[in-house]
Amino acid sequence: MLTRTSIPNYRKIATKKHRTNRKQQGLCNSVSRALNVLDNFGNLSGLRLNSSKTKALWLGPWRHCKDTPFGFQWPEKPVRILGSYVSYDVKQNEKLNFETKLKKMQSIFDVWNCRNLTIFGRCLIAKSLGIAQLVHTISNLNISKAYIQTVNSAIFKFIWKNKKDKIKRRVMISDYDEGGLRAPSIDIMAKSMKLAWIPRLLSEEENFVDSWKAIPNHLLDKFGGLNFLLRCNYDKKFLARINLPQFYKEILQHFLELKTSYYESFSHQEFVLFNNKDILVDGCSIFYKTWFEKGVYLIQDLLDADGKVMSYAKFTEKYLLSCNFLTYFQVISAIPKNFIESAKVTSVEKTDFLSKNVFPLSSEICINLLKMKNKDFYKLLINKDKIQLKASAKWARDLQVDHIPLESYFGDMKTICKDNKLREFYFKLLHRTLVTKKELFLYGKEDNMLCTFCQMNDSIIHTFQNCSCTKLFFSEVIKWFNSENATSLSFSQMETMFGRKLNKKNAEQYPERKLNFTLLFAKYYLYNAKLTHEEISMFDFIAKLTHKYSLEGLNV
Repeated sequence: MLTRTSIPNYRKIATKKHRTNRKQQGLCNSVSRALNVLDNFGNLSGLRLNSSKTKALWLGPWRHCKDTPFGFQWPEKPVRILGSYVSYDVKQNEKLNFETKLKKMQSIFDVWNCRNLTIFGRCLIAKSLGIAQLVHTISNLNISKAYIQTVNSAIFKFIWKNKKDKIKRRVMISDYDEGGLRAPSIDIMAKSMKLAWIPRLLSEEENFVDSWKAIPNHLLDKFGGLNFLLRCNYDKKFLARINLPQFYKEILQHFLELKTSYYESFSHQEFVLFNNKDILVDGCSIFYKTWFEKGVYLIQDLLDADGKVMSYAKFTEKYLLSCNFLTYFQVISAIPKNFIESAKVTSVEKTDFLSKNVFPLSSEICINLLKMKNKDFYKLLINKDKIQLKASAKWARDLQVDHIPLESYFGDMKTICKDNKLREFYFKLLHRTLVTKKELFLYGKEDNMLCTFCQMNDSIIHTFQNCSCTKLFFSEVIKWFNSENATSLSFSQMETMFGRKLNKKNAEQYPERKLNFTLLFAKYYLYNAKLTHEEISMFDFIAKLTHKYSLEGLNV
């Protein structure tokens, strides 16, 4: 026969259950008082809460509770709140928050795939119509790496017309003058959108709207607050160990990645005593709120005027702190000796150190945490790694020069002409992704790799430079141009290939601008003639060029 005394730990279990019931009852009483306030408000305004349509969820320790009080709906399926689905079913949340929107984005891409858009137009559609479906969700929820990879693959498949990428994605997401097209990167966008919460959380405006920050401020105050924590020398292990919601951990993780990319020693984060990966007590970083409130948070605060570590008595007397002497000596012994030596010769202005208006990423970059926007963080994350264009070295090899500044030519790409087809051709030319008979032969699309015009081995440098027909065609084009415009211009081999660098504000260089466009269209005409196995005709070329002049406004 079972009795209460025969069940092990009965009293502990009963006590715990009793406490849980008391807390649950207190919670229900609190909700009842809130509903009474709403009822009183409804009596005055006429706006009443419809309990039968109100949905509620049990949170925290009551997540498995089956009670259904107050006449509310208590659904087990995810509930939609402000455009996002919330429940304890993680897989179902991801399916509703990401998969459905991903399918909608893919359907938009499928509609636009049937159009003959240039690579510029496809990048624009991907940014304006594609990822717009995911912006709200990415900004407010955690997105898994699997979904990030899926979205990125869908975007770049659309950009390259469901074919293999011809240019590295790292290059494609870069700015125009770095050889990119500002193609969207979901990975970096997710990080920048999380980082954009930092100025919102740090904002010091006092009004009732900012009451939403009470919970994150309470959680972050355990580590000195967000502003202080961002300046600490923390690492991934610290973030994995601390008790914070995953959303705020991701913000700190992305900021760690950002400041690590630009980190220079003058930022002085290694001198911070608390939340420091290199100052550990019992294998864990420390934070003493009483010390922090007294202004003690740097190694320099533990040194006297002579640069020596203070005695325990002098420390407590100076800062009016009542702490255990063992705690003090634990901290002193945890500080690496080289840190103390560096602190002796390094002065840190504490007012500037904790200023929200100043956060030094490097000797050249200093950001204002209160004014940073999503686009500012995105730009910093994009530019943290400098890329080297392989095409630059290959062009220098083929043209037999030391260096070719492709970045400057990419910068002129949007001003050299208005026609996006020509811009796309120029972009692919600079990146050397134009296909010649050499590539077609290697891919098994042609029986040989001989040039259509001169029957020599074809390649990109042969097509636009070494072919005898190409040389004759370019000389006739320049001769015709000089005759029509009463000029005597001549271009070098590299200028014929990429155009002449011009001053955008110098009106006297108009003939050279016009010749730049003429040679670009000549290369475009030549390339298409070779692909379609058509003969080169100056009469046909001039007719088409004259039409292009009228579209570009170059008839003056």
